[in-house]
Amino acid sequence: MKTINLRQNILLYSFLLIFSSCHFISKVSYGDSLVSPKTKDHYLFPKQKMGRFYWSVRSESVSLEERLVQESLCGLAALAVNEGNSQTMVWIHSDVPAYQRLQNNLPMQETGNSSIWDLLGKTELMSEWVNGYILYDIDNPESVNIATVASHVYKGILVSINDSARFNKLGYGMLYNASSKTLDECWTQFKDKCNKDGLVLMPPLTSNQRSTAIAYRWMAVNLYKKQEGS
Repeated sequence: MKTINLRQNILLYSFLLIFSSCHFISKVSYGDSLVSPKTKDHYLFPKQKMGRFYWSVRSESVSLEERLVQESLCGLAALAVNEGNSQTMVWIHSDVPAYQRLQNNLPMQETGNSSIWDLLGKTELMSEWVNGYILYDIDNPESVNIATVASHVYKGILVSINDSARFNKLGYGMLYNASSKTLDECWTQFKDKCNKDGLVLMPPLTSNQRSTAIAYRWMAVNLYKKQEGS
């Protein structure tokens, strides 16, 4: 019941925000509604800092579990750069031409090309980004979103319960067990640890935007209890 009420409140506040915004815009001209580029602290999206170097990570698998490892590591590297703890970032390689053009224009030097598992073995570099891992259970889809939030709180990689033994052998320890957690528990425990300037709304069984939530220390929420509803 608490989870349903929380989702209802989020939807209600979102509706009121959209309604009030539309009401305001209807009373002013388009030009008057724009914020001057010279005005500080009024941008709708935070600016990601750039490092000096980056690793290009290639996929060895199309599994959701590996994509979540990649996305979380990418987000943790970006978080470390944002907070001045590293000068190295992670680029997830793609053969899509648009992504290749973006990569060619990155204002950073490519250090090398690596699989995610080889990169995880570079302990000195990992120490700049990662303290351990966050455990989730894919059979409890909501735990993926909870783990995403815990990732930036504890600086941990997203790891499935099915892969925890592999990470233990690599020398990573579990920082937080999100496998049985709910959205209510996540909000209660981590609401004061999250930045309030953004929110990631994503179905839990996807890897998309995990790095964004982690890099900006945002809350990650799935508004639908069932995967097919999202």
